[in-house]
Amino acid sequence: MKRHIFLLYVLSVILLSCDDAKKDELEGKWQLIEVTAANGIVYPVDTVWYNSQNTLFMYQLYETGTSTYRRCYGFKARDSENRLLLELNSYPVEPYYIEDFLLYTDWTSAQRIFTIALCTRKELILDSEGKQYRFRKY
Repeated sequence: MKRHIFLLYVLSVILLSCDDAKKDELEGKWQLIEVTAANGIVYPVDTVWYNSQNTLFMYQLYETGTSTYRRCYGFKARDSENRLLLELNSYPVEPYYIEDFLLYTDWTSAQRIFTIALCTRKELILDSEGKQYRFRKY
């Protein structure tokens, strides 16, 4: 009898681990590797990361001149399968506000809407404001 209960327990654990629950493929840390401008010029980048978990978002960048990291936190939302809204919020523990942080980015405001052109386990391509952003999973 104990053997049957143990076997049933092991079988249920195996079946539960095969759950098809859809995971957010955008979760994790993505390193920006290039930006393609509207005129077709490709700019290589290796100092910017987009990080997300659930609805939280962090824009992180490495400032090579001072060897420091800057980050700003916010939220992410998807209103459709291929539209992504990212919003930055000022964070009181940081020594700067959103407006100061935006000077280090190409964002014009604290909100940005992206179209998801491609999203795989290793590559992410976002389009916004005439530019294409290519990321790799970090």
